Amino acid sequence: CYVPCPECGHYQTLSDLNFRYTGTKPEHVKRVDYECAECKTLIPESRKFEMIRAYEWRAKNPDALIDSFAVWQAYNLGNSWVEIVREYLRVKDDPEKLKTYWNQTLNKSWVDRSETDWTRIYDRREPYEIGVVPAECLVLTATIDVQKDRFEVLACGHTKTQEVYAVDYFFIDGGPQSESAKNRLSDFTRTKYRRTDGRFMDLNAIAIDSGYETQIVYDWARRQNSQKIFVTKGQNNFLAPAVHAPSYVDINFRGEKIKNGMKLWPVGVSQLKGEISSLLRLRPEVEKTDAGEVKKYPVRYLHFPMFDEEFFKSLCSESILQTSTKKTAKRVQAAWVKHYDRNEVFDLMVLTLFLSRVLGLDRFSDAVWTQQERAILGHTPANNANAPRPKPQRARVISSGVDI
Repeated sequence: CYVPCPECGHYQTLSDLNFRYTGTKPEHVKRVDYECAECKTLIPESRKFEMIRAYEWRAKNPDALIDSFAVWQAYNLGNSWVEIVREYLRVKDDPEKLKTYWNQTLNKSWVDRSETDWTRIYDRREPYEIGVVPAECLVLTATIDVQKDRFEVLACGHTKTQEVYAVDYFFIDGGPQSESAKNRLSDFTRTKYRRTDGRFMDLNAIAIDSGYETQIVYDWARRQNSQKIFVTKGQNNFLAPAVHAPSYVDINFRGEKIKNGMKLWPVGVSQLKGEISSLLRLRPEVEKTDAGEVKKYPVRYLHFPMFDEEFFKSLCSESILQTSTKKTAKRVQAAWVKHYDRNEVFDLMVLTLFLSRVLGLDRFSDAVWTQQERAILGHTPANNANAPRPKPQRARVISSGVDI
């Protein structure tokens, strides 16, 4: 069902993503405008009838054997946009009520995953430069996924409000069997990233998954001899905590743990995947000021630059599937299932949240954040003029960020 914008005349389907309002609680929302997808004009609800009366149906699938029609409550003249938004704010933190809202108000099929559609995240990309750390970021982490023919790398910046900025995403061609690839990966661990203010940042922590070619990953990590490298192994048990005590994989001939030997960190993958799913649903609050609209991002919001579509398909590649059986008692079973072949970005984001937990960023005091900021300010461009950079490798590099 297409309706025209009263200002520019552009026909469009109404989307809940185009509602504009202020307030984070139902009682705070007094007015809801609709932003035209074409001219960006804010359309007040008082012009809703003017739009709806000029509607027209357009076939999305002209070759379908059965005609079907879809609208949702925003088209209903008896349902106010204000009440639709207020209802969302009332139920957004309750999964069961949100599911009902999703089905009955938005007329969408509920899928419990990071987002119902990867395009939702793709469409909210931000225009900050890939490979350059936003000045708000005071901690920088990197995560590494090991594949047969490549190492995939995601670098993220973390702010005082625990927001996460994806800074760079690329892969190193060659994989764990290639000495050249492992050497380039070692070079990356010493990389310094430039911030938007011209300062440089070291990587504070690096996590690498050891689920594939485990022994090779162990050997590579030992050679780095760095306490900022965390070797991880995923645990898919739904009851496994996101982070718990590491075990030592280095032992002597007596079977005793070697002091300061390499640690293996178990990661509660299922817990962290669920956390990512929740964080991807967060939306910024839009405030109107004299200078225009200003977005206020919630705590732990995930920011993404202008990465390509493959990145976001991989980020939203899995959903949780729940089934119930009833014999003597009802039993609910759940499992994360893939609906896109590549899920490496989702795994990399899991390790990013793991590192934020291990580093204790949520427990940093103001004094610690201030100390971290002073350490970064000590890295002046002049001091880092000769900072080591990885050797260029253009083949199969996804982003134009740090050269590998």
